Amino acid sequence: MSLLAFNSEPLLLPPFIHFNSYRKVQEGNPNLAAMVDEPRGRARMMYSRTRYGPAVSTVSAFKIEMLRSLLGGAELFEGFNKEESAATADFLNGLLRRYTGGCIEKLRPLPDNSLDFRITTGEGESFAFDGLSSGQKEIVSTLFLIWRHSQLAPCVVLIDEPELHLNAEWHADFVEQLQKYGPHNQYILATHSEQIFGCVDETRRALLVPADSEPQKA
Repeated sequence: MSLLAFNSEPLLLPPFIHFNSYRKVQEGNPNLAAMVDEPRGRARMMYSRTRYGPAVSTVSAFKIEMLRSLLGGAELFEGFNKEESAATADFLNGLLRRYTGGCIEKLRPLPDNSLDFRITTGEGESFAFDGLSSGQKEIVSTLFLIWRHSQLAPCVVLIDEPELHLNAEWHADFVEQLQKYGPHNQYILATHSEQIFGCVDETRRALLVPADSEPQKA
């Protein structure tokens, strides 16, 4: 519980995927060591201890997935499936083109031995992934991780405040993309957004009110 309480990373343990309400894509970039699998089959991550005790990742799981798919598709390393990595990179770039108008074509090495993800626009301009707005990073990373971790089997996906950081016009779009890219998943969303609440079928939504209150009439 303490790890969930103080870690901004989503919990990715299929068939359960949980996105908490204080999640964010960590700034900072992974290095090549993140490409290596741990014995349990999970990508190696850099950790630091918090004042509360548990170790938490200092590099986003989303960025590690990005790095593995981009370099795996380039056939620069043994042990990676080129077709699978390329398909993952294509899906990622499809989301980036939809929500940022660009895609990741280059990696820039940095003095600390990490790799910076560079987004290239249609006009040829290049900027760091961390230069995106929090809403852009949030919608791309959430949709990508759900798609990535529910391909083999449907998952139960819990999202607290899916509207977090998103522009109002993306609220309903987010739900549409969930249904498009993970149609067999079960989604449990807790939201304050009228747009998200309204775009879900009446038979699949519930309005929670305090026990001593009555729901407002439309």
